[in-house]
Amino acid sequence: TEEVPETEEVPETEEVPETEEVPETEEVEEIDITDETPEIEEELPVTGVNSVHMILFALALLVAGSLLLASSKIKAAEKVVA
Repeated sequence: TEEVPETEEVPETEEVPETEEVPETEEVEEIDITDETPEIEEELPVTGVNSVHMILFALALLVAGSLLLASSKIKAAEKVVA
């Protein structure tokens, strides 16, 4: 039978030094989680802008942009034909 050569011993790896202890951080104020909303004396200011107005304004800009694009394409097509 063939003799299997002995494997070389693997050198031991260097020991990893222990990590330094992290200093304790300042205590954080704990917040109780409840379903109740905190009572705030001040109310949020009313902006006076309704979501319907915003949608109508966006649609108006969309229509204006579409008309501008269409008119520029028509003018460009007229120049090509002429």
